Parts: sequence; C-alpha cells; structure tokens
Amino acid sequence: MWFLLFPATAVVLVLLIVWMLLWRRRRFRAQIAARAQRQWAELTNIADASRRVLEAENILDRALRDIGYRGTFGEKLKRMQKMLPNIDAVWQAHKLRNRIAHEPGLHISSSEAAAALAVFEKALGTLFPR
Repeated sequence: MWFLLFPATAVVLVLLIVWMLLWRRRRFRAQIAARAQRQWAELTNIADASRRVLEAENILDRALRDIGYRGTFGEKLKRMQKMLPNIDAVWQAHKLRNRIAHEPGLHISSSEAAAALAVFEKALGTLFPR
C-alpha cells in the first residue's frame, strides 16, 4: 500500500501548483484591470479631445500588452478578433487615433472623441468584466 502514497502525493502537489498558478494569474489580471481603471479615471483631467483619444487607446494597448499580447496595436487587434464583440468599432476608433497622430493640426469634434472613448471603454470592459 505504501507504493500508492508517492503517486497520490505527486498528483496532489501538481494540483496544488496548478491552483496556485491560476490564482496568481487571476490576481495579476485584477491588478492590470485596477491600473487601467485608475488611468481611465484620469482621462477626465485632459481637456483636449484629441489627446483623450490618444491616451484612451494607449490605456487599452498597455492592458493588452500586460495580459500577454505582443506587437503593434493593430497586430493585437487582429489576435483579438473573436474576443471583442465590438472589434469593428475598435478598428474605427484606432483609425481615428491614427489620423490624430499622423495629421498635424487635425481637430476632431467632441462627439467623435466621445464615440471613440466609448468604444475603447467597452473593449476594456470586455477584457476585464466587473
């Protein structure tokens, strides 16, 4: 009977290690979500609508990087096709962000900025449900 003790102990140890790794991953993901929420709350301090859009995408980009996605924001979006239900809207908001970043002097309306912010916020909400 003692020969069964070793395999049983090994199984228990493996299960314990797996449980600890999953727990750490959930905890790490919660920390990423909390940081993204803090940064999102700071967006209200930015007066310029264009700058808010740039920062909003930056928050989403950082969150995706922190949970393990690599590459440019566009490459990350390609990998997220099935995860984000509003992927087309995120692409449109990303295109607006690119126009802001690459067309000097471009001014966007507050409604365009609000729409892009809502899209990025919904994407964050999908990644980190409350």
